[in-house]
Amino acid sequence: MYLIAAEPVEEIEAVLKHEQAQQVAGIDITQQSTEIFESKVRGGAWMSVLKMNAMDSKTIRLTMKNANNEEASLILHVPDGKVEFDRTKAGKRDFSEDFAQPIIGNYAFADSTVIKVEMYWDENGFEIFVNDGEFQMTNLVFPNDNWNCIELSSDDRAQLVEASYIPIRKTWVR
Repeated sequence: MYLIAAEPVEEIEAVLKHEQAQQVAGIDITQQSTEIFESKVRGGAWMSVLKMNAMDSKTIRLTMKNANNEEASLILHVPDGKVEFDRTKAGKRDFSEDFAQPIIGNYAFADSTVIKVEMYWDENGFEIFVNDGEFQMTNLVFPNDNWNCIELSSDDRAQLVEASYIPIRKTWVR
C-alpha cells in the first residue's frame, strides 16, 4: 500500500525562534480541559508539536481560545478514524453558512496510540500535520482577538507525552 504524506517545507526551520521555545511533558489529559500554554502564545505566528498517548480515549480535543471566548478546536476521533476541525465558535463566520460547519477528514489512526500533531498557526490560519504528514489539513478562521490559550481534553484516559511551542519570526513587514 502506498501513502502520500505532506510535510512542512524545510525552510521553515530558518524562521523558528528555538531560543524562545516552551515545553511541557507528562500531563494527564482528562475530561476537564487542561491548559498547556497560556497567554505567552498571544499574537504572532507559532509552531506547536504535541505527542499524545490516546490510551483509553476515543476523542482528544485541542482547543485554541481567546479573551472573547472564541475558540477553534482540532478533534481527533481515534477509533472512528476521523480528524475534525471545528471553527463554529472561532469569530466571524456570518458571511457563509458553509464556513461555520466543522471540517472532517478521514484518517485511520495506526494501532499505536501515540499521536503526533504538528501545527503552524497564527491569528487567521492553521496548518495541521498528523503523524508526520500522513494527514494534513489547512483551515482559516477570523477571530476578533488573538489566540492566548491552548487547552487539551479527552473523553477518557489520555496523556500528553510532550509538547512544545515555538514562535515564528516575521518574514515580511507591511
